[in-house]
Amino acid sequence: MKMVMTMSNKHALLPKDLEKDYESVETEYKSIVDSILFASENDEFNPTTRPRPKYSPGSVDDMMFPIQPKAKTIAQKILNGSGYIYVVEGGARGGKDVFMILIWTIYLMTTPHKTHLVLGKSLEHALLNVLHSSGYGLFYTIPNGVFVRNSDSGAQRGIYKFKDMYGVDKEILFYGNDKKNDNEKYQGFTIGSTYVNEGMTQHIDGINQAIQRMASAHNHLMIITQNPKGQAHPFYTDFEKSKIMSEETLELMEYIRDRYKYDFEDKKREILSSSEKDKKDFVSKFCKIKNVPSPKYLTPDDQISLRIGLWDIDFHYDKMVSGLTVQDFYDKLHPDHDLYNRSMKKVVAFDRGGQNPNGVLNSYNYDYWHFTVDDNLGLTEMQRNEYKKEFKKGSALYLQKTLGIRKTAEKAVYKEFSSQNVMDVDLDAFNNSTQTIRVIGIDPGFNHETGMLDCEVDFRTGTIFVIQERLIDYKNQDATIEDIENMFWEIVRSRKNRKYDMLIVDPSHVATINHFVSRGIDVTAANNSSLMVRRKNKKYANQNQQKGILGVELLKYGFDIKKIMVNSMCVNLINQIESNEFEYNEITGNLKIKKINDDVLDVLRYIVNTVLGGTQYWVDEKGGELNGENALQEILGNEGTQDEKWDLDRILQQAQIELNQSVGGNAVFGYGSELDRQATQVSTTDDRQDGLWFLGKHWL
Repeated sequence: MKMVMTMSNKHALLPKDLEKDYESVETEYKSIVDSILFASENDEFNPTTRPRPKYSPGSVDDMMFPIQPKAKTIAQKILNGSGYIYVVEGGARGGKDVFMILIWTIYLMTTPHKTHLVLGKSLEHALLNVLHSSGYGLFYTIPNGVFVRNSDSGAQRGIYKFKDMYGVDKEILFYGNDKKNDNEKYQGFTIGSTYVNEGMTQHIDGINQAIQRMASAHNHLMIITQNPKGQAHPFYTDFEKSKIMSEETLELMEYIRDRYKYDFEDKKREILSSSEKDKKDFVSKFCKIKNVPSPKYLTPDDQISLRIGLWDIDFHYDKMVSGLTVQDFYDKLHPDHDLYNRSMKKVVAFDRGGQNPNGVLNSYNYDYWHFTVDDNLGLTEMQRNEYKKEFKKGSALYLQKTLGIRKTAEKAVYKEFSSQNVMDVDLDAFNNSTQTIRVIGIDPGFNHETGMLDCEVDFRTGTIFVIQERLIDYKNQDATIEDIENMFWEIVRSRKNRKYDMLIVDPSHVATINHFVSRGIDVTAANNSSLMVRRKNKKYANQNQQKGILGVELLKYGFDIKKIMVNSMCVNLINQIESNEFEYNEITGNLKIKKINDDVLDVLRYIVNTVLGGTQYWVDEKGGELNGENALQEILGNEGTQDEKWDLDRILQQAQIELNQSVGGNAVFGYGSELDRQATQVSTTDDRQDGLWFLGKHWL
């Protein structure tokens, strides 16, 4: 018996995150979308009539070329071959894909490359959002195409076959790319261009594989559209960061552009004049071979052949123009410089941009464009205003969805963190403090970035002030633990008061701890296992908690009651706090924190867990614990803390005892102490080493 596929059955075949998009498909497109998404193996789908894209007034001209200012500029740059990777990011409903699919269509109709690629989170995601795209997809912008769904080496894919404006057969391959090994599906292909839809949801390895597949193509192109996430997302920290150039390099590129632009244009005209001569000769010879007096007498097929021949000549000479290097005009570059052997054509067309709320600057071969709902000409002013009203103004969702700012919103771990936790502090503000201790924390790493924080801790109020940070990537640098030690001493010396009271290190890095100890540096292994180390029943502390979120509740509570304050200069820490997010495991039903780009955030967790260890220091003036309105309810300090009278002397004395135990008896708590006076006396002597003062076991 033949099984009939009902609409409900089809619905069940879709990934969960596409159900809402599928349900919102307009009635006039339903049959088309169903045929695309649920096509049988090797069946060709090519309806004779397809609805024309309904572009809003002011979006495109009569020739279907973008006239919306941002889209027009992007189109001109892409068609001129002035770049490579174009990241189009911004708020929801900004019309990013509507414009970029149209621009890509124009590119596809004119480029000589015959094979192209679309990547989505899943194959269905790519088909629904790029081939269909609510009536603005490739199926409608290139209406002569045929869609086929098949598999290659077991990998499901879609293929859209079409003819370009010269009559050349081309194809676009559609693949899903959310898993690490998905890139293996399209290894071996030579690809002219790639369209990445919602790049933030995809695996970086797949995007990098696409770049490798395009390496040998002239005027190759990658378009990435996406809604923003938190600034510590790996797309930003791994992919984008590797493409961004230093300010010094950008300034040099702008200097070369402005100084040698006219020299380049003269050389370009010289090359293109030869192109015009060759094209004229080609037309004459072609007509002579076909025995016609002029091109207008050629058959339709011969006219196509003539256009392809002329295009080949243009392509040849464009390669020559693009092949002019920077050093052909500016001969002061070292061969190892980032601009050496770069195309002068792209340098002359360079614009650093930066007019976006995320402060992203363009670089050579990397263009960043920002769209919001205000760029969507298909919406009325009332619709735009109503959309913005859907989110609380100033909230993370509002900033992300409407303004396109890089914020973690829906799955944010630290929703309690706000601008009220950020302060402006001079590095030397705590130099003469007698009420705080200086704590430095390190999360060493050679396979990941090494993070370091410099904090002041006030035990009277339980407030931790994060003063400065370091975040260094030692990968591929042949670094050793001595490099980490040097960074530690650099942060110690960076403040006029060169004393520190406590050094906390990730307990899993035994080699680093042993190295510091061997150098006479006292180290405290971080408490990385429990929030409740001072509870009487601490041996049971881990049994009822998920190890993936240990220590998180304490940070959330500290942010909520403003007991953890961060210097505004600690941009990496702030980004990592705002970007830390949960992921939901559909199998176990548990929440787990994504373990990515948290190397300075981990240091903060170590410091809070180890130095405070609970909420016993977070009390109000009456001695009762403060209540964070949004923090989790399972945070506990010492049992009985709420019932005890607030006693500053008792707390200070207990803190001194605990610190002395943890760092070997020579910790300094409060610079008004006897130890502080000893340090002052020592500083007046000549007993110095490497510019530091000696106190107990510490060279300061």
